[in-house]
Amino acid sequence: MSMLNRKTSEGLKGEGGALPENEVPVRPKVVELTTSRIEERALPVRVVDLWLLGALYLMELSVLSIILTAYVIDRKPSVLSFLLSRPGYLFLAGVCGLVGAAVIVCCRYAPNDQVRSQAFRMTLGMNLVSVVLLFLAGEGAIRALYVDTTMGDMWGKSYLLPREWNKVVGHFQESFRSKLGKPSYMLFNETLGWTIGSGRSQNDQGVNYFSSAEGLRSSSPGVALADRHPTVRIALIGDSYTFGDEVAYEDTWGYQLEKLLGPDVQVLNFGVNAYGTGQAYLRYLQDVRAWRPDVVIFGFVDHDLVRTMSVYASLTFPTATFPYAAPRFVMRDQQLTLLNAPLPPPEQIYSARTIDELPYIEWDRSYVKEEWDRPAWTIPTRSYLFRWLETWYPLQGDLRPEVSDAAMREVNSAIFQAFAKQTKADGAIPILVHFPSWMQDSDVLDYTPLGVKILRSAGLDFLDPTDCLTPIPFADRVMPRRHYAPKGNLAVAQCFREPVAEQLAKRNK
Repeated sequence: MSMLNRKTSEGLKGEGGALPENEVPVRPKVVELTTSRIEERALPVRVVDLWLLGALYLMELSVLSIILTAYVIDRKPSVLSFLLSRPGYLFLAGVCGLVGAAVIVCCRYAPNDQVRSQAFRMTLGMNLVSVVLLFLAGEGAIRALYVDTTMGDMWGKSYLLPREWNKVVGHFQESFRSKLGKPSYMLFNETLGWTIGSGRSQNDQGVNYFSSAEGLRSSSPGVALADRHPTVRIALIGDSYTFGDEVAYEDTWGYQLEKLLGPDVQVLNFGVNAYGTGQAYLRYLQDVRAWRPDVVIFGFVDHDLVRTMSVYASLTFPTATFPYAAPRFVMRDQQLTLLNAPLPPPEQIYSARTIDELPYIEWDRSYVKEEWDRPAWTIPTRSYLFRWLETWYPLQGDLRPEVSDAAMREVNSAIFQAFAKQTKADGAIPILVHFPSWMQDSDVLDYTPLGVKILRSAGLDFLDPTDCLTPIPFADRVMPRRHYAPKGNLAVAQCFREPVAEQLAKRNK
């Protein structure tokens, strides 16, 4: 026995060499220390607390939603109106999420527990690293791939929010200076917004566009269409589908219809690119009536219904750089009323210091106050990732009553009815046409277009060339910008030949 063990044994025995009664032997100190270390190493070590990690991510998402929506508060009439809007709902959800996440974080952190405290630090570190890396990667990707244009920063085909009015103004003012003294195909008109100039020519992506001496689309510049004296005159009004965008004049459905109806018929094309239904109706009142046509064909696509709720074309067509104001019809006392005549010229529009200064801007369906100029210091303005998120997931609430879907239906229905009534009063035959516009490679429309619903609800007869167009392969039917290709235009003309001839025959009886 060693000296240490012998001394320990003798100490435990006491006097006489025996252990006192009711005494428990004391373990050697060295054994106690060794056992404690073994037990400590055996304890489970929790590296990541999943509940805590989830709570931290929820907290950060909540903060993100608050940041993206808080700036809207000062753009609402009151705090209550903000809270009852879609941004307000997201703001409240962010606050609730932040509070709930904070409670979970507090419950999961126990400062007197060494092992749990270690897990907390590890989880917090993992969360911070992953969030920072994700933010830096997203911010870097957006900054590397966005395009800086004269109208604003673009991602894909959309401008990043918030938009900058000073850039829009600068773009158009430079455009005005570059075109000063040069004749353009389109001209400002204080009633229509814009119209086609007289005796003009323009080449756009390889297609030549000409206008007659009267400002109608024609086969050559300056031709006098009024010099012809046909037996029957047919006038066409409408947008780019009526104008025949992307194809030569000889390939438009208007020209093809004239050929199909015979030499005694003249078809006059009053169509103008980007027109809404209100502009087409005004084009009839201002420019078509003097020709005393026998038939007036009013063609439109569904997007024309939205354009009719526009006041400034640069909002409705943000990438098309249209600098003009548009006439805006409204309903007052159940009467169709023109709100903003005469229209301001482009130079006056783009001298405004802020977009909010533009007259009747609140009547423009495409205007959302929250999408424009904000203080430069705000996070959604400084961070391109935040701007991208807001652009693809817009937070504006319900449409204003004056630009709502119900108002759009009411105004457009009244325009169609006014056109039919006025045309008949002028002694002409009105024919309304709803043109299908395909935005994808599909031959079947599995829904009823809004324009068709409005015409049916108003009790108006109309033509729809969908069945005449769908047999044509998609590639032969439409052009790159989705206007009708030559074969599509020919199909439309063939589709209209019989109904137009029937209407003329009834009139001649």
